[in-house]
Amino acid sequence: MKTAILTGATGFLGSHIADKLLAEGYHVRATVRKSSNLQWVENKGIELVELSINGSVKELIEFIDDASIIIHCAGLISSDSITDYITTNTESTASLLKAARNCQSVESFTLISSVAAVGPSTPGNPITDNTKPNPISPYGNSKLAAEELLQDQTLPFRTCALRPPALYGPRDRSFLPFFKLGQKGWAVKVGKIQELSMVHGVDAASAAVLLATNENARGCYLIDSNNCFSFRDIADAISDIFDKKIKLIPVPVWLMRSVAFILGEERASKVSILSKYRLLDVKQSAWCCKSNRLRDELGFQVSRTLAQGYADTLKYYKKNGMINET
Repeated sequence: MKTAILTGATGFLGSHIADKLLAEGYHVRATVRKSSNLQWVENKGIELVELSINGSVKELIEFIDDASIIIHCAGLISSDSITDYITTNTESTASLLKAARNCQSVESFTLISSVAAVGPSTPGNPITDNTKPNPISPYGNSKLAAEELLQDQTLPFRTCALRPPALYGPRDRSFLPFFKLGQKGWAVKVGKIQELSMVHGVDAASAAVLLATNENARGCYLIDSNNCFSFRDIADAISDIFDKKIKLIPVPVWLMRSVAFILGEERASKVSILSKYRLLDVKQSAWCCKSNRLRDELGFQVSRTLAQGYADTLKYYKKNGMINET
């Protein structure tokens, strides 16, 4: 049985990647922290190792030793500190690559990056795999810097990066407020965004494992769900699953900034979308992408429409008491 190294396994996307690796017959060895919530990875046969990715190279070499693939999913999405983004997203990638270079068993290294590494699109013109990166935030810059580390031609293994857009699905909490509002007949249009790509977490996990295991995969790959969605599309999908009319309410950037100011920097930073650097994202008109390379080169197709994805997300929320049955 081959061993797969996985960082960020306790998170939303990471836990789905772990499940996919197990289904593919891999022994999964994953990093955890003392503070990690293990609810999605315990009692599954995953080898959980308490380890800092930015720790000593010697410890990382011992951790990686005998593994054939590495999927680096751990990362920082929201912070008011540029240094934190660099440490968590860029320097951790450098540390893992340095250690992996010393392990002869490693065949591939896959980084979970982000569409933010490329930057926003414009309405009707999604970014593609050939779009020149132009990130607008410290998060996007840190992910692009991590991607650039993979271009080192002296690395003795294959390298890939997956660039997901907004993710949703069972286990995700970021879209829970949208579902709670939808249950009451409301939906929000956030900031200036007119359209965006959205991908189910299980589909993103499948794409990540495909990149890690397909020897033809190299370089950076966007992933999308074949559509660009407006907030009206999202509201309609929520309307369908709750079987009720949904009123779409705009939430302008100035209002979000005002709320962040009232909360104060420390408390606002704990609400991802209200952190000062994430507010840069909602000032853009579009975050839409088209992933030709995944489809044309590797034959990847998403397995769920937005309606199907929202239906199984709602089922998960209800099953876990996150949304009350009404």
